[in-house]
Amino acid sequence: MKLSLLATVVATAHAISAAKLTISIPPSPPVLPNPATLPSSTHAVLLGSPGIKHTVPLRRDNTFVFPSLAEDSYLLTIYSRDHAFAPYRVDVTKAAAASAQQDVDVWWTYRGNEWSNKGPLLGSAQDDLRVEIRPSAMKDFYQQRGGFNLVGFLKSPMILMGL
Repeated sequence: MKLSLLATVVATAHAISAAKLTISIPPSPPVLPNPATLPSSTHAVLLGSPGIKHTVPLRRDNTFVFPSLAEDSYLLTIYSRDHAFAPYRVDVTKAAAASAQQDVDVWWTYRGNEWSNKGPLLGSAQDDLRVEIRPSAMKDFYQQRGGFNLVGFLKSPMILMGL
């Protein structure tokens, strides 16, 4: 009985000291004029040290919420069927003060760069950070078909051989 009570107290203390990250997707015309049109399959993934992976779905209010993040450095990737998002680096570190708070920093990062090479800072806070992330582009899976060109048709080798 005492062991389970001790485990509950330790788990509660860990949950209280864990950092929270909220990512919102605002309207960003012309790429995404209405974020409510994002498909329900849209999700965000935080990859940390080997074996640490947090996956959350898109919520109704167009946010992703990571409720409890341990101290680590993460790669944030947002997956969507119709839109492309840039990758981000999330650092959760112990605050400089002697309190139980944690610093949460979100940096823009680039694939292929060294991990120590940070891009621009998007946001920084203690324990609870809210960041707005916009899509970079629409995904386009089809190439526009060219129209009919009579001169190109007559210059075709098959047509020239038939003349």
